[in-house]
Parts: sequence; structure tokens; C-alpha cells
Amino acid sequence: MCIRDRISGPLADTDEGLSLPLDTLEVFQRRALTGYESVLASYSDGSPLLARKSLGQGAIYFLTTLPRPDWSNLSNGTILIPLVQRLLQDGARRQEKVTFATAGEIEPLLEEQPWKSVNNSDNGDFRWTAGVYRAGDRWLAVNRAPDEDNPGRLESAQASALFGALPLALQEEKVEASEALQGEAWRLFLVGMLAFLIAEGFLILPTVAKPVTPRSAI
Repeated sequence: MCIRDRISGPLADTDEGLSLPLDTLEVFQRRALTGYESVLASYSDGSPLLARKSLGQGAIYFLTTLPRPDWSNLSNGTILIPLVQRLLQDGARRQEKVTFATAGEIEPLLEEQPWKSVNNSDNGDFRWTAGVYRAGDRWLAVNRAPDEDNPGRLESAQASALFGALPLALQEEKVEASEALQGEAWRLFLVGMLAFLIAEGFLILPTVAKPVTPRSAI
């Protein structure tokens, strides 16, 4: 089985990067399909398993097999239940007045709306630009992708390759082994202080008085 769209749609991966177990799907009977717009999942021979066609402000999804024992093993629920739940969410989302999305992960149903930025000075593409957009009485809040808040780091060789033949000066700070030992010197002072306090405690212990033998009177 080959998934065509792993980012959006009812067969997309979860936020944790997990995929629906389409590799466990066994199909015994299927129907041929024509007149669709896009294929979301296909069989190994390229024929569509799940297809989609836009209709008005919504869409129609076509599944070419049935959840019956003589057709497929969809009845076990591991694929069918998440598929139906996502389709219900997509259908209900059209009735919501406010929709939240992530830049770069806009769903096809949202792309079909004539979204206009609330900030007239912002002419960016709502599919990739964070902001607030409006289409009639509906609102769309596009947030930045979480990965943008986790900047990566380049090695010196990678940074030099980006500049090509241009002169580049890199300043690097390297920690020597001796400096690392100096940074841990406080541990030695702590151990020495504890040893000194223990020795001082032994020195100030009171001495045991020797018994005095009484003398007889003359």
C-alpha cells in the first residue's frame, strides 16, 4: 500500500509522526473508480484506494473497498475508525467560525476558501505565513510551526561551506582539560574543609579525668 498524502487529510500521520497501519490492510475485492480529483492512498498497482473530489464548499471521499469480511479486513477498526473520526472532524470544521492551523500544514478544505489577511499590510500567503485571516464570517488563525522556535546549529565546516570562496573568520571557544579541572576545584576545597572540621572535633573532645587517690590523715 502506498500513501500519497502523509501531511494532511484523513490518512495523514499523527502529530507524533505515527502512521495508520495501512501495511496491514488486506483487500480481497475492490471497485474501479473514475471521476476523482486526487488520490490520498493507492494500491500497489497504482489504482486508488481512497480518493477525493471537491463539491461546493465540501468534498466527497471515495473508498474502493468495504469493511466486510469478504471484501477486506477494515472491520478490525485499526484503519477504519481513525479514518471515520477524521472525516467527521473535517465535516464539522466547516461549520466552525474560528479555525486554527499551522503554517505549512494547511488542509485542502481550508485552501479552497478565499482567505484575506485581517492586517491589510500583510500580503503573505496564508498557507505559509502566520497571522489572522478572514473569509466571510469565518476566521482562520495560522500559527508558526513549532520547529521555528528550535533553531539548529551548524558545525564550523558546514558554516564555511555556505560562504563558498568568500573569506570567513570563525571564533571558537575550546575548553582545555586543565580548565575543566579548575572548574571543579571547589569539590577539593569542600572535602578539605570537611576533613578539617572532623579533625577539629576530635581535638576539642574533653579529656578523661584521672581518679585521685585520697591520702590518709596523720
